[in-house]
Amino acid sequence: MADLLDRLEKDGLVRLEQVDTYRVVRIRRFGGEVASGFETLDWIAKPELPE
Repeated sequence: MADLLDRLEKDGLVRLEQVDTYRVVRIRRFGGEVASGFETLDWIAKPELPE
C-alpha cells in the first residue's frame, strides 16, 4: 500500500502528510480529475460513470 501511495503522490494525484502516528492522504485537484474520468493516466483505469 505504501508503494502505491508513493506513486500516487509522485504523479501529483495525492499529497501525503505524517500527523503523529497517522499517514494522511489528501486528494489533489489532478487526482480528483482522474477519479472523475476527466483526465487519464495509462496505469489507472478510467472509472465507469453513470450517464
